Amino acid sequence: MTICTHDNEKLGAIGGVLLEPASRRVRYFVVEEPRALRSRRRYLLAADTPAVLDATDCKLRVDASAGDLKRFDSRSVRTASDEDLVTAMFATPAA
Repeated sequence: MTICTHDNEKLGAIGGVLLEPASRRVRYFVVEEPRALRSRRRYLLAADTPAVLDATDCKLRVDASAGDLKRFDSRSVRTASDEDLVTAMFATPAA
């Protein structure tokens, strides 16, 4: 799905999400920006950023700009452990 600003500036596409295991909530969208002749760049966009789904154009229009995206290096995120899985399965429901 393409992510755009309300002014139709293309920011990229959703390439994944980062979850917080204890609360079982999405915390960030991983936004991928394709680049010609180079590998993709990835950025983080806070999941609580106000957004509107435009189903006719298959776009997520967000109340953000390119300057609001934070550079993302997947090596900085630890892989979920078995303990994280158990926490996510048996944690009390989020309010």
